[in-house]
Order: sequence, then C-alpha cells, then structure tokens
Amino acid sequence: MDINQLETIKSVIRTLNDSLIPKSNLSGVLEILAERLSLRRSFLLIYQEETDKLNPEAVNNLCAADFRRLEKRAEKSLFRRVFDRREAIRVERLSLQPGLDFLEKMDTETSLILLAIKLENMVLRVLAAEFLFREDFDFESGELFLSVIASLIAQVFKVETAVSVERRRLADENSHLRQELKEKYD
Repeated sequence: MDINQLETIKSVIRTLNDSLIPKSNLSGVLEILAERLSLRRSFLLIYQEETDKLNPEAVNNLCAADFRRLEKRAEKSLFRRVFDRREAIRVERLSLQPGLDFLEKMDTETSLILLAIKLENMVLRVLAAEFLFREDFDFESGELFLSVIASLIAQVFKVETAVSVERRRLADENSHLRQELKEKYD
C-alpha cells in the first residue's frame, strides 16, 4: 500500500467515526473515495429485505435522472448478481456493458468495480466505483483496496448493531428493575 491509500483509509475511518449514526456519513466516504481515487461516480446500494430489492443508499456524482434510473434498474443488473453471488465484478469498459446502459455515459470511457460489503457471511450492501478507463489499470489492486474500504464500512455496522443490541438490553433491564422496585415499595 502506498501513502495515498493509507491516508485515504485514515480519512474514511475518521469520517465513519465522526457521527453516532455512521450511516449518515456514507456519502462522505464516497466523496473521499472520489477525491483520492479520482472516481467519476460511486454509490452504495442497500438490500431492503421487506421488498427484496437493492436501493441506492449513498451516491456521489450521480445526477437526479441517473439516480432514478439506478433506483428502477439496479435490481435487474450486475448489482444484483454481485449481491446474490457475494463476489466482485470488474467491468473494463462500461460503454460495452449492455446491462448497465441506464447509467449516463461519460465523455470518456470508464471502468467499474462492483463488490459486496459483507459482514459475517451476509451481504449488507453493494459498492460501485467508476474510474476513468486506462489500458494499464490494475483492477486487482483497485478491487483489493476497495475491499478494505468495504470491510471498514461493514465493521462500522457491526459495531452499530452491537451497540443497539446492548442499548435495548439495558433498557429492558432498566424497565425490569423499575418494575421490581415499584412492586417492592408500592
């Protein structure tokens, strides 16, 4: 890893830790990735269990029309395959990928890396990062670096879930103790 990547990781960690509600900082993480990795566009899709669909949760550099198209078509594209198969997909030339033709084409050719954000063998989200196309682009390194970022995001949700469970447990215990005191002294 080079110094730029380490600084990017540091910035992502700081951004994720800047709030008691890390979900609110996901767009900030995408902005950091855009700035430091020269991403053209990026977005996170979250799986909605009640509808069994993938929906945009955080986006960077997506116009409103692209956002709406992404909302409508994410389910029937490579994004769903990444989610279902729990594997990364690399798209060397986005313009040649018919399943993603709903994304507005850039002035120059772009490449796309899609990967699942997993926690304890469960996919939480799908991360998409679009780069300017380069013949010599190292997809393996790009995917590896983005998987580190995805792990950081997953870890934040693991901590958030643990805190939420503990908060509920303490509230239940508090309620139980109040009831005991009420019964004892009433």
